[in-house]
Amino acid sequence: MPLWATLLLSLAPSLVAVAAIVAAEFRERRRLEHEQEIQRLEIEERRWSTLREERLRAYSTFARLTKTVDAENPSPAPALAEAHSEIEMLTDNPELTTAAAVLLQRWGVAWERSRKALEAGAENPYGMPEFQTLRDELDSRRTIFLRLARAEVAPKALRRKEPPEVATPAEPRPGPERGLKQRWWEFWR
Repeated sequence: MPLWATLLLSLAPSLVAVAAIVAAEFRERRRLEHEQEIQRLEIEERRWSTLREERLRAYSTFARLTKTVDAENPSPAPALAEAHSEIEMLTDNPELTTAAAVLLQRWGVAWERSRKALEAGAENPYGMPEFQTLRDELDSRRTIFLRLARAEVAPKALRRKEPPEVATPAEPRPGPERGLKQRWWEFWR
């Protein structure tokens, strides 16, 4: 037996061991990267869930406070201002912030005008045409705010702008009908 063959045979187990160690190291590195990615995704999901709950609470508080205009009771302006501040802090959507600000401003105008009408002796300030116009505007502003708020707190899968992935049918195997040569062992697949 030639010397090179003897050397190669004597080194073969060492080469196999080195290859196994390299493969194990590669697998371990990939496993660690995968675990780190899973942990990162879990942390991100918990953060999103907490932020979503805080947003839901702030948006629902603001919507509840702007649902009615009751000039007979003291103004809930401090509570409205607090809810509006929470919205400003929790959202990065300028359209939603603007909708909340406009709703807050228009709600304040409606409450003040109703309160002045009550103080002036009006029996039913809510039945006056001016109040009905304000109420219609408030309803449309509130609808805009609610639509934007719902879109922001929707689950991530529903908030995606790109269409959801759809499974595509498998490509047909090439065959003789497509002008490609087929190997004899592929015929039975």
